[in-house]
Amino acid sequence: MSFLELAAEWSAPLVRVFGGDAPEGISKEDALAKAVRILDQTARVAERLGVKIALETHDSFSAASTVARVLARVPSPYVGVVWDMLDTYRVGETPEQVWEAIGPRIFNVHVKDARRVPDGEGWNLALLGDGEVPAREAISVLRRGGYEGWLVVEWENGWHPALEDPDVALSHEIAVLRDWLAGI
Repeated sequence: MSFLELAAEWSAPLVRVFGGDAPEGISKEDALAKAVRILDQTARVAERLGVKIALETHDSFSAASTVARVLARVPSPYVGVVWDMLDTYRVGETPEQVWEAIGPRIFNVHVKDARRVPDGEGWNLALLGDGEVPAREAISVLRRGGYEGWLVVEWENGWHPALEDPDVALSHEIAVLRDWLAGI
């Protein structure tokens, strides 16, 4: 609750939250029920403060279809999603499937690209357009669906030091996004 109060004090429009990984010994259904309970309770505070809560597609909640199950039980317009394109792609969802599941409740979008590691056991982040994530298609789906929120380039150089320097990467990401948006 204190994060919502801080966000309201700073005039921040939303607080991003993570469902995390389901603890060992807890079923996926129990983890979903817990997320629903917490979001439902905090939604009342969010509504009072005028700050939205956005559950990121990440960890045990990487699939938009999973997040949709939570949102179906938390109807507040102050509870929605941060769509991380890489995470939904890694679990096999297409941009169209993501939009179908959570589109109207997407508050923020993390645009990123990556390539599957040759052994198939992981991913390497890449500059936009250099990986296999259908980021351009996803942006097109967002536009067709009427999404007007932020597209955020999340450059994780701090966790992945082999990535290009942010000065190089961010100028590249801006140029690619401008090109893609102009073509849609």
